[in-house]
Amino acid sequence: MANRILIGSGVTQNYWEKAQSFKYFDTLNGIKQGRVQPFTILLGEWSTEKMASIADQFKNIRFIQMFEEAVVAPNPNKCLQHGAFIPTLQESMGLDETDYVIFTDSDITVQRALRADEEEEFLSKGRVFVATNWNDAESLLDEAAALQPTVPPALIGNAFPNHNRMQCFNTGVLGATVADWKRLLKPYKMYYPFVAQTFGHYARQQWLLSWLIHSLKMDRFDTQSNFVRSIHAHGHEPQAAERLAAQGVSKDSSGLWVHGPTGQPVLFAHNLLSG
Repeated sequence: MANRILIGSGVTQNYWEKAQSFKYFDTLNGIKQGRVQPFTILLGEWSTEKMASIADQFKNIRFIQMFEEAVVAPNPNKCLQHGAFIPTLQESMGLDETDYVIFTDSDITVQRALRADEEEEFLSKGRVFVATNWNDAESLLDEAAALQPTVPPALIGNAFPNHNRMQCFNTGVLGATVADWKRLLKPYKMYYPFVAQTFGHYARQQWLLSWLIHSLKMDRFDTQSNFVRSIHAHGHEPQAAERLAAQGVSKDSSGLWVHGPTGQPVLFAHNLLSG
């Protein structure tokens, strides 16, 4: 059984202000409790003064510097969601293989802390946490067509078997044990060079992660469950309002995004600032 839950993201100096516009660090700073520890990977060159200043401002967040040279299989948008941060995080915080790490994008407002029953669900079951992308029916075949493919569909099908029958996930919030992060990262490093040549859009990172989660048959939470839908809701697609409504998520009179079936504010309101 895991002992800790770590929740956080990675950010460059250039992305810091955008993350602040979503109050990511303000809200992340407020969820430290018991076994939950917020963290942030500061990617690239950061001055000692800047790091000291933000650490003083957000005292509950553990800030860890990581240089770009240490990033394996780097994506052009410098996103670390494929697990490149795990070795640095594990070394810096002394993580066990069973500790649970939720890595998020930072265009997110963290609307509340984890409930005790949610902590227990993550720690006792240790399943991969990930939500759907456009909708429950979207496949990786559908998503591939939107990622500026540079090769014929048949070649993609040969390289990535069964992708036409696999659900596309939104990996802007991705949770797993340290051991499972490593399990994902190893084949990711092998496949990424081909994926980088196959798709022109940076969301190829999310596509490959989705394919690997399926192909490795990783035990994961049901994407249609109230548990998943009360944790992560995102508004990236043009039909976001309709999709969110279908999943029981709407904005209440106080401005919070709430999951109706559970009556709980969604934990991670992802790109929903202007919704």
